[in-house]
Parts: sequence; C-alpha cells; structure tokens
Amino acid sequence: MKTILEQAHTHARGKLIYLALQGSRLYGTYHKDSDYYLRGVFLPSVIDLLDSRQKDALSFSLQDETLGHCEITLWSFPFWLRLLHSGDTNATDLYFASTHP
Repeated sequence: MKTILEQAHTHARGKLIYLALQGSRLYGTYHKDSDYYLRGVFLPSVIDLLDSRQKDALSFSLQDETLGHCEITLWSFPFWLRLLHSGDTNATDLYFASTHP
C-alpha cells in the first residue's frame, strides 16, 4: 500500500487529503482476483485554482507487487464538493468510506 500512497501523493503534488477503497473492496463483494480501485481528494494550490487549465480529476493505474492491478482516481476538493452537491453516487461512496492516511 505504501507504493500506492506514494504515487497518489506524487500525482496530487503532495496535497492528498483523502484516499479510500472503492468498488467491490468497499462493498465487501470482492474475490481474490479483484482489482483495487481507490478514489481520493486532493487540495489544489491557490495558483492551481486560479489556473483555467487546472484539472478537476487525475486518474492513473499501477501494478503493485503485493496487491496487483490498482486504478486510482483523485478529485480536486472543489470538484468533489460539486459532485456531492449534485448527488453523485461515487462522491457519496467516498464520503462514507474509510480513509487510508
């Protein structure tokens, strides 16, 4: 899991504030060959917020030696709040999921 956290911090430019399991591992319906899906929230800098090119979401995948294939999606904090406000199911799942520091 440390490799995943390091990668998530790198993609979020060190401003990762929340990361949690999603999908079958969140719901407890996974099997031994299930991939890992993680979603998280990062805090953009003031410069990023003012930059019109700043991305609302970052996605990447990696192959972990222990866990296997992992898909990670990170949302900016303002984007995640907009998703929550609109009733997005994935954003709501993330709100209630256990976090991984």
